[in-house]
Amino acid sequence: LRNSRMLLAFFVLGLLSLVSAQNCVAFRLDRVQDSWTVNGQAAVLDVFRNLSLPLTIGIIPNNFGTNSAISNYINSLFNSPQWNMEIAAYGWDPVDISGATLPQQTQRISSATNQLKTDI
Repeated sequence: LRNSRMLLAFFVLGLLSLVSAQNCVAFRLDRVQDSWTVNGQAAVLDVFRNLSLPLTIGIIPNNFGTNSAISNYINSLFNSPQWNMEIAAYGWDPVDISGATLPQQTQRISSATNQLKTDI
């Protein structure tokens, strides 16, 4: 796990060096859930937090909230005044809703938003 975190840190630092000339970078960590790659997601969050880089995480609300270890960790980071982290919904679940009706899309977005408000 330690080597994984080091490789991840080098990857992120490499990305930062590629775009540093632009003076503006936006990062979003998508498909955050608490049922798989929990250690990897925590490692990514740690890299951004340790470097004091703002980050938006896209949580899949239907797949979040059952693993208290990662849920509590994300909650603590989100509520920390020392770091700028935003939460976004990655939809209710990871499915394409472009073929759904407007009321169906609205319902899914509403469910996602309400679940995030409950979990975070």
